[in-house]
Amino acid sequence: MIADAIRRHKEIEEQQEKAQQQAEQRSRDESPPPVDNIFGAGDNATTDGEQEGSQDSRTPSRLRRRSPSMDAGTPEERGHKYARFTEGECDRFGLRGSRRKLVASFAKADTHEKLITLMAFLQRHETEESNSVVRAYLASGAFKDHAVLLFHTALVAPHNNAYVSGLSGFIEDDMVRNHALYKIDKMIIEDEESRCLLNTQMRTRLTLLRNSIKDKLQEAVENNHCMNQLILDIMPKQIEATDEHRQRWAWVLARYRDYREKNTSTSNFWRDLDKTLEAAELALRSEVANERDCNEIRAQIYISALEDHDKNYPTQLPPREQVDPPSWQIMLERNMAKFHGHNF
Repeated sequence: MIADAIRRHKEIEEQQEKAQQQAEQRSRDESPPPVDNIFGAGDNATTDGEQEGSQDSRTPSRLRRRSPSMDAGTPEERGHKYARFTEGECDRFGLRGSRRKLVASFAKADTHEKLITLMAFLQRHETEESNSVVRAYLASGAFKDHAVLLFHTALVAPHNNAYVSGLSGFIEDDMVRNHALYKIDKMIIEDEESRCLLNTQMRTRLTLLRNSIKDKLQEAVENNHCMNQLILDIMPKQIEATDEHRQRWAWVLARYRDYREKNTSTSNFWRDLDKTLEAAELALRSEVANERDCNEIRAQIYISALEDHDKNYPTQLPPREQVDPPSWQIMLERNMAKFHGHNF
């Protein structure tokens, strides 16, 4: 039984081996012929020239690829080709004189020079476009009526801690943070040159507003105006005047009266007022550590200023009708309290 099993096992192995050989033979018969045979080159019939051609056929195509710019042949021929193309394009776009020469010069530059020139051109184009936008904005009612009114609101705000450079710096930053509040196109904010033009006009407007308000302070001193009259003179009706406005401007008027008595010229009044505010705040902070106490003391100083003014210059006109302040005034004064307030 064992002998029969061994014999049977050997027969099975022989059958499997024979079947494997037959399968390998069929696989060789069904496979495509070698590449050399496809092109008619046998193993023993290949000549030196054919071997060279066969080697070339195995060269990767990326090593044999030629740039279209090389089709013209020599560098001189390519130069003539692009010169003709340049002339044709200049004719097609109707370029003459210096502009035609610029295109010809650009065509002769290398790739990096061309890319740099294109980038510079694009930046200049964007700057010119944004400059045209800012000029249109400065000439529009959005600036002349709305933005200038916001500048005026900031100037007369009761929690203003500076009237010259500090205030202009706040407005510069606020126009970037809240450009929609000032109806400014975002393109203006994103372009530095356009933003500089806008800031220059803003500072000019602030100077005009300060000069106008100083003239009203002078009239108030000369004519003993009551506070309601001064508020009517320095604040447009679009800005809602509160008791805090009256208190602050009673204090400013008292500072102007003192400054006028001590100086022959009032040209530096606003800068001197900024120094007074800064010195007073430093003195307050050095004496009082608690923030709440600082706020109460600061508020009491302005309240006392209005009480003193009303005592010396009794009310002659009724106050303006009280209405809710507009949303833009609320938003601006809120921004000032956050970024430009809390000072005496």
